[in-house]
Amino acid sequence: MPKQKQFLKDVKRKSKHAPQVPTTADEYLAAGVDFEEAGEKWRGGDAAKSTRFFVRAIDCYDEGLRKFPTSFDLAYNKARVQYELTQYPKLLKQLPGSLLDLLTTALDSSRYALKIEGEDADALFNTGQVLTSLAEVLSTTAGYDTDVQESFKLLEESMEIFGNCLSIQEKQYAEFLSRLAQYNSGKDPENPMPSVSTNNPDTTASPEAPEKEEWATVITPVTKEVILETILAQLETATNICSLLAQDPHVIEMVTAHIEPVVEKSRTYVEGTEKQIDLAIAQAKFVSAVTDAKYSNQPAGQGRAEEYVSIIENAWKPLDLGASAEGLSNRAEAFITCSNSIRISPEGETEKGSNIRWNLLTWANKDLKAASKFREDENIGKIYNMMGDVELWRFQLAAPPINLKAGIAHKATLVKNAETYYRGARVLTENGDPEQHNEASVKEVLAKALAGATNVWPGSPSPAAVHILEEVVDEGLVKVGQI
Repeated sequence: MPKQKQFLKDVKRKSKHAPQVPTTADEYLAAGVDFEEAGEKWRGGDAAKSTRFFVRAIDCYDEGLRKFPTSFDLAYNKARVQYELTQYPKLLKQLPGSLLDLLTTALDSSRYALKIEGEDADALFNTGQVLTSLAEVLSTTAGYDTDVQESFKLLEESMEIFGNCLSIQEKQYAEFLSRLAQYNSGKDPENPMPSVSTNNPDTTASPEAPEKEEWATVITPVTKEVILETILAQLETATNICSLLAQDPHVIEMVTAHIEPVVEKSRTYVEGTEKQIDLAIAQAKFVSAVTDAKYSNQPAGQGRAEEYVSIIENAWKPLDLGASAEGLSNRAEAFITCSNSIRISPEGETEKGSNIRWNLLTWANKDLKAASKFREDENIGKIYNMMGDVELWRFQLAAPPINLKAGIAHKATLVKNAETYYRGARVLTENGDPEQHNEASVKEVLAKALAGATNVWPGSPSPAAVHILEEVVDEGLVKVGQI
């Protein structure tokens, strides 16, 4: 998620409310923050009302920028809220325009903020996040080479920006530790600790004078946790590059060489924090992406499925993920990706390769079942859809022409399980993620058809349903002619 908003905190107020008609940059900032706080208040309940408040905040920051175009705080907050809205599916549904358009707008605003203050670590971090999200959307919107190359350019820029952000944060952290050490030693240097700077330092007032409002920008020190967030973002971006351009060995080598010192650096900061498991998951995801790319690029006939699985096991199996729905889902995805890479390789047609895939999918099923117990997780719909997918892949291993012995006796159960999980995903996303809801609705009907039901399609499938069915065939969940 984006870093915190820039805000002005009132030390002493005559009124509980910001001025009705802002006239200064600070007043526009205060009004915008008030709208944001109202939006946050309603985010868990009334999505439409919450979105309206956030949009008002954006409009307020935008109006302030037209009058005060060099106000970094206004520019930063506007860009941050624009991006934040794209990260909540319930709020995203309330906005006009596509996700691609909204992220493009957020990127333009982020670049504007950096033009004002290019060395602000929070602005750099958030810009890197927008670039990464935009690249992900571009890479999945269409399969054209132009989209892949554009996504790669965005991810490259994101890596560079995160690198700049990390350098600034490390410098600030070192300065903070130095000042703290001097302060503790009694040398009491000037400004030894982070302070709160005010734009109205004179708080003395005569009894007759009206009480003045005093505003202050709250400055927080850089911590190890903040630095680790940037390292995690770098690892995520590197993982996305490896997944996007898995067919290019030179890119994989370049990214690996770039990220190795970052991983080494993370060990300096992670000790004594609560980020150990997050870092371990991010590293395991990166190892999985690199290993998958190398397996996919191997010369035909080398047959390294067992080596691939061994690396994935060593990266993931030692991690205690019982308390992390995200971690369990990520590990399941790694097993699924490994299974599918083997499926489309020459080894996928062999009994040995099929048994390896069955084991991988069984591991994935176990992790997803554990993750599904976190019913309040924001990705619960995706988790249930993945559970259904795993059962259909295992069903296909038991079906001709593979006829894997481990699954033949369970074919009917597997397809019935898939139908149940897809139905669960559909119900759980009725008021949530529309993409996962549509996917679940189509796949539930598909599972019914595979189980032998007839007349399951009420008329011709919609264009959106046809697109999902095409993906289902491409992913090996169903074969042409089975339904």
